[in-house]
Amino acid sequence: MALLALAISFKVFKPSPLTLQNNYPVRFAFLYTNPYTSGDDIVKGWGLPGYAPPHIYNYLGFTFWTCASGASESDAPLKVWRDASMYFGDNSRFGKDTEQIQKNIKNIYNQNGIKILVTAFGDA
Repeated sequence: MALLALAISFKVFKPSPLTLQNNYPVRFAFLYTNPYTSGDDIVKGWGLPGYAPPHIYNYLGFTFWTCASGASESDAPLKVWRDASMYFGDNSRFGKDTEQIQKNIKNIYNQNGIKILVTAFGDA
């Protein structure tokens, strides 16, 4: 009887419904190659707000991830993203290591309503 009273005294937890937040309309652009070599110019080529001219895109796809080699080409944005500290240096305004650089760049995109995605298995 005590166990039944204890069970009745707990509130039933009801999770809130899953809320998906999409930014419509979707305006998507592939980031394919990047001819730049310095951090500020790289993010300019990536359309990073505050470093690039204003644009309409709210979704950016870093190209291309493959099963065989990971990031596909030497100048592919995804390879630069994966090895950010190698391209941005250890004294970048975005951070001192790859994890910090990625986090700080992603925060700027997020603050401006831009989602970044990894594109996989594509070919241009």
